[in-house]
Amino acid sequence: MSYKNPEITRKFLSEIQSHIDQMNYDQIKTLCNATLPSIPVNVVEFKNENFSFRQMQLGGINGVYRAREINNYENTPFKTVSEISYIPEDKKDKLKYYGRANKPFEPMFYGAFDYTTACAESITNADEFLKKGSTMFTVGLWKFETPLILAELPHSEKNFKKFYETVNFKPERIQLEHIQKANLESKIHYRNGIEFEIAIFFADEFARFDSEKEHNYKLSNYYTDRIFNRINGFELPFDIDGIIYPSVTQSYQHKNIVLKPEVVDKKLKFINAMQVWLVSHKETSGGAQFIPIRQHIKADKDGNLLWI
Repeated sequence: MSYKNPEITRKFLSEIQSHIDQMNYDQIKTLCNATLPSIPVNVVEFKNENFSFRQMQLGGINGVYRAREINNYENTPFKTVSEISYIPEDKKDKLKYYGRANKPFEPMFYGAFDYTTACAESITNADEFLKKGSTMFTVGLWKFETPLILAELPHSEKNFKKFYETVNFKPERIQLEHIQKANLESKIHYRNGIEFEIAIFFADEFARFDSEKEHNYKLSNYYTDRIFNRINGFELPFDIDGIIYPSVTQSYQHKNIVLKPEVVDKKLKFINAMQVWLVSHKETSGGAQFIPIRQHIKADKDGNLLWI
């Protein structure tokens, strides 16, 4: 459906964020349903051809990494594949807050296309990490077995600028003009200006980094529900397996992916695990160093990781 009154939509998008404190998710869903007859989506037909994600270290296969921070005193790695995959149904009560693409008690598989981004995204307490100076992760690698249909969000120019203003740092590798150029290239995938503005609105929601507020990701969850055909009457004519979006913790320079659990079960295959030590150099040269301690750990037929 087309947007016949784009100014009404622009007004709604500019005002909804100031009201979400007072609304639950169902109220937000009702308002968005009434105002957004369609959700513009940049569909990526991932054909699973060699080096699709330019992961040269994988020799041609396409993979996704998922990490979990190790919080025990002995730095003992996780023992099973299920512990480093998405949260299983019998433990979903641990998911008490909204994530970027999951509601409370709703498991999703968050991953990245390189292990350093996966680790950075999995730090549970950044202040504690900086205080200790290091932390450890168990990282799993899954291989894509089949083609997928993905939705890719554009960059959030607003949060890119806000991020570097907050950390008081000027990036060298990527500048605002790089973000703007990427978005200009992405704009051709949308039929008109208002559709692209809606896409940017949801990109802004995915790119938020002030996540101490419990309500923060309700709007990004609404986008997820629409993209994954979870809202009756607004289904897309095809199924989307996952959403690609820029990584906040990696300064928007790398990409993450979120996949439905059933996609992981049916279309991905676990390859191996590794243990990674992350060391902060804040007190000396700045930055951080990711050090693989153990690599290429296989799993047995029951999903037990063979660390020994």
